[in-house]
Amino acid sequence: MRSTPDAGGRWAVWSVVGLVVCVGLLAGTPGVRAPAPEPSASAAAAATLGWTQAGVNSFLVPPPRQQYGMAYDPLLKEVVLFGGDDQNDQPLGDTWVFASGNWTQVTSTVSPAARYADGLVYDPALRGLVLFGGASGYSTFFNDTWLFDAHGWHALAPLRSPTPRGSTGLVYDSTDGAVLLLAGPPHLPFQEFWEFNGTTWTNITSTAGPLPPTVWAGIVDDPAGHGVLFFGGSQGCYNPTGGLALTWTYSNGTWRNVTGAQSLTPVDSIGSLAVGYDPALAGVVMFSGYTLGCAAVSTTYLFTGGQWTNLTSVVGTPPPARWNARLVNVPGVGDLVFSGNEAPYGGSNEFGDDAWALGYGYPVTFSESGLTPGTVWSVTIGGFTRSSPTSTIVYLEENGTYPFEVGAPAGYVATPGSGSVTVRGAAASTAIAFIVLSTGSYLVAFFETGLPAGTGWSVTLNGSTQSGRGTFLIFEERNGTYPFTSGSVVGFTPGPPSGQVFVNGTPVAQLITYTSSVLVPTSATAGGGTDWVALVPWAVIVGGVALAFALVRWPPRRLLGFQRP
Repeated sequence: MRSTPDAGGRWAVWSVVGLVVCVGLLAGTPGVRAPAPEPSASAAAAATLGWTQAGVNSFLVPPPRQQYGMAYDPLLKEVVLFGGDDQNDQPLGDTWVFASGNWTQVTSTVSPAARYADGLVYDPALRGLVLFGGASGYSTFFNDTWLFDAHGWHALAPLRSPTPRGSTGLVYDSTDGAVLLLAGPPHLPFQEFWEFNGTTWTNITSTAGPLPPTVWAGIVDDPAGHGVLFFGGSQGCYNPTGGLALTWTYSNGTWRNVTGAQSLTPVDSIGSLAVGYDPALAGVVMFSGYTLGCAAVSTTYLFTGGQWTNLTSVVGTPPPARWNARLVNVPGVGDLVFSGNEAPYGGSNEFGDDAWALGYGYPVTFSESGLTPGTVWSVTIGGFTRSSPTSTIVYLEENGTYPFEVGAPAGYVATPGSGSVTVRGAAASTAIAFIVLSTGSYLVAFFETGLPAGTGWSVTLNGSTQSGRGTFLIFEERNGTYPFTSGSVVGFTPGPPSGQVFVNGTPVAQLITYTSSVLVPTSATAGGGTDWVALVPWAVIVGGVALAFALVRWPPRRLLGFQRP
């Protein structure tokens, strides 16, 4: 949370404008993820493959749902989500886009009717996303075709269309360059195979050979396999013969049953699973679904080179088990999964609004000391707060610099309470020390300005030294007067280098300004003197205490905005 002076100015005066005691268990304030450069091929090869919750930069997210349509648009560089059904089994008709860490709802005067179990894929020829079919209840099905592009939704008018149906297997075959539809009558196994050329749908069932015999399966484009991959399917998870762990491929105009050609067959996820092609892994990733016994699962598989590989044991802590979710590969994010049903199949709906991503990254470990065992604490990176009752919290991040904030439980102060962590082709770690707030003691907060983001600094107060790379350091003292010394930093001079703080029944804040040892001319005001920097009020919450303060410009000139690193 470092502010950047404008040209010709430097930070001058820090005014303590208020100290407010807060009550309750505190969580970290959401941070904003700094842009991370794409890792090099060598760095990605050495990184760890794992799941991490996809942080967002705002608290606006789509309501929880299942059986929605979701696809990535490479032209718009955003994920588009449409429809689904909510926890009350009501169809949804809202449209959302996900880009740069933010969800945004798209409003339009024209859009498809509310539905679930629809198909949504990107068609390069149409330069947009094609939507087909879906259901609205157990007796209402659709066979309309829509296009979503930079101008919003457009209803298409094909010369011919399949009959209304839901649970469609809609896929774009990049090898043949066509949108394909594998579907049958409502709630029955696939019995028809169609192709869409942008103008009309054509039934190609008779020329494609025998079709995969199940519904609620996964179907996905597989460029590495030069065709389309189909897996799983169910005719009812309560039926002992209803779950089929089948692997089929489609290429050169023909479907082929290749079940049994693999040394491993996923048998724990048979229906309502999520699949997507991952170019970094050169294969198809499959996640979640339900078992033959109707339990939701959280297993992760990869299909590449004609073989299935179980990745569950190597991708770290997975998302909670779920089914009826969707998986989409997003450049710079990974394989994105959103919401879904976390209850056993056939039970009461249990939806979440969480988003997860599978991708390469490096472990970023926060280790705490000072808390009573079992005490819950948290760390926030990129808008996502991860809590734990253990001594470590681990994120998986790509190369880049990420601001973080620590959530301290009531009665404790974290040091550092904030800062930044840099990932450069290797794992990173940060130690967090918690201080117990004793009865009759008060916070003494030292705030730093002038150092580049992430630079280490320190303060010694009353013989005790704290150090960190954030913007503040926290001490605890009883009433009295205490000497302090500002730690030296190469290339910078602290001001004041030493002094005293007076504690008298309230928290105390002390500013330490670091000035570069290299003299740089600054502008002068019309009346002479230094041109100081702007008023920027803001607040930091640590261990139950909100510290509000501001920076001011002298002489006054104009108000500047606050900028995160």
